[in-house]
Amino acid sequence: MRRRGASGFFVPGLADLDLLARVCRESPLPVNFMTFPGAPDAAAVAAAGVARISHGPFPFRAAMRAVEEAARGLLG
Repeated sequence: MRRRGASGFFVPGLADLDLLARVCRESPLPVNFMTFPGAPDAAAVAAAGVARISHGPFPFRAAMRAVEEAARGLLG
């Protein structure tokens, strides 16, 4: 028989470490955090009890900005 339901609790944008730690303590599911510019560092988030850290779209966006800047340099 297949189990249904969520396998994790996702909290994008939650940067308050005390609240994040509380969510981790009280959630029956592993908590997944999405980092973002200005978010607490990975060590602090892990210490709060987060099971998984996602980088979301931010590395891709930074890479695309670098490609665009390089292309502009070639054209300009």
